[in-house]
Amino acid sequence: MGVPLQQVQYSLSNKDRQTAQQVEQGIRESVATVKVTLTLDESTLVLRPPGADMHEACTCRMG
Repeated sequence: MGVPLQQVQYSLSNKDRQTAQQVEQGIRESVATVKVTLTLDESTLVLRPPGADMHEACTCRMG
């Protein structure tokens, strides 16, 4: 149809990885503070490869 295919190249910086670790630590501290147990496998608190996220799309108008 003449529409060019979009290709996105993506990588995480050291700052991205540091921020993700801070978020993980915040989750763990929050869980400990309110004395609850995570019902998920803690190994899932990791960065996923690009494109492997679970973000829902087209459900909320943004911007």
